[in-house]
Amino acid sequence: MTARPTAGPTAGPARAARALGGVAVALALVGCTQQDTEDPEPPAVVDTVPDDAAGTTSADTGPLPVGTTTDGGIVLVTAGEVPSGASSPVTGQLVTGPGGCLSVDRQGPPALLVLPEGSELTAGSRPSVTWDDVTIEVGGPVQLDAVAVPVDRLEGLSAGCGEGAADAALVVSPG
Repeated sequence: MTARPTAGPTAGPARAARALGGVAVALALVGCTQQDTEDPEPPAVVDTVPDDAAGTTSADTGPLPVGTTTDGGIVLVTAGEVPSGASSPVTGQLVTGPGGCLSVDRQGPPALLVLPEGSELTAGSRPSVTWDDVTIEVGGPVQLDAVAVPVDRLEGLSAGCGEGAADAALVVSPG
């Protein structure tokens, strides 16, 4: 049996220092590559009014009377009153949803859009809706504040508007 020479008392700390230096360099390189990585693009349609919050965002418990206007197969739903409760910002795309009703596409079932009374619907090659000084074409982006209200609370809704839509309608306050 041959005896191996043992390292001196400084061989262990020197070896550990080299190993730690290599780890520090590796961590620095990983940190650099993470800093250069761009954040992924957020989804195009975002909604901060989740369907399951519809029952809690409105303090009203009774029905909400709505009216409808139809032009060229597109249905505009309006309300003369806005339910109490906190409104939340909503972004998405204006689409014709179930039953031809104007809705907001927000990566899921479209949410029925209930606009203030006096809103105007214009059908044609580029259907649009106007209220106050806002005009949005179907297919265009939507950015507004709305109160979420369960669709089953809307009284006077056209047949088909709520079928296949999100559980919560988005009621826009005037102004």
